[in-house]
Amino acid sequence: MAFVRRVSPYYVTGDFYPRPTMIYAEHCDHSVFRDITLTGAPFWTLHIAGCNDVGVFQLRIRNPLDTANSDGIDVDHSSNVRILGCHVECADDTICLKTTAGNQESAPTENVIVSDCTLISTSAAIKIGTEGVGDFRNVLVHHCIISRSNRGISVQIRDSGNVRNVVFSDIMIQTRRFADCWWGTAEPIAVTSLNRDDETVSGSISEVRFENITCCSENGVLVAADDPDKIQDLTFRNVDVTICNRTRWPKNQYDFRPGIRRCARAVAQGQFARSGMRGRHRTDSPGKPAPGRSASHGRMHRFARAHRRLRNLADPAGNLRGF
Repeated sequence: MAFVRRVSPYYVTGDFYPRPTMIYAEHCDHSVFRDITLTGAPFWTLHIAGCNDVGVFQLRIRNPLDTANSDGIDVDHSSNVRILGCHVECADDTICLKTTAGNQESAPTENVIVSDCTLISTSAAIKIGTEGVGDFRNVLVHHCIISRSNRGISVQIRDSGNVRNVVFSDIMIQTRRFADCWWGTAEPIAVTSLNRDDETVSGSISEVRFENITCCSENGVLVAADDPDKIQDLTFRNVDVTICNRTRWPKNQYDFRPGIRRCARAVAQGQFARSGMRGRHRTDSPGKPAPGRSASHGRMHRFARAHRRLRNLADPAGNLRGF
């Protein structure tokens, strides 16, 4: 593949950034991308920037699962976008909503529907952020299947943009741990707002709902912010999380990249709110399980203690108090 080179058994990258985008559509209003197959992108595959009224239907994107920045579909400062019936597999985010600094003269990213897609990612299958100098609002993601991914759903705010009125529903998620060179630690759902650096204050996340979601993952749900006021009105309803050990990579870790490394307030990691989130632990270890009080036995007790702590944070409707 042109423009990239292998730097480790798990990671292929380039000597410069950004590398060529396979399709860059800027200010292409009322456009449709339909029934095409894209493979082997060295950088973002389809970048929709500053557009209004865009349909992305029945695309197949197949990039190597070790090539950095090989995003599938990036929606950047665009509105009224429908992504329907696509299959995307790539090393970086498969479907990512952005508001980049390079296109900040355009409107926010809003009125976006993602439906009936199958997704495989070495990073996050569905992500809002991390590039977010503008706002994100009115987003619906439903009827999707995420498999073999390092993160399932990630709302990952590091810049000044705000996220509001987002619904994720009727989604099946399967995650597995990958090498440390990839962001994430197999979280099925991650919601974070952390300052990118000392000069940047990250935006707020509010009115985000997760409904009817089934997860089988090597980690729990992560919710974290460096200021509790940054996350408000976060709802989990009928979210089922089963912890499964599939790989030999280290477990029980957080990954707050990118951002300044100070103490973030992690509200939930392997912790389950009482309003419709259910948690189980299952050991599908590639090796022989230890007899007696195994590591999974200790994790079960930690999850139980975490659940009791989180119950004090959740109101009867299932929202996290103060977040």
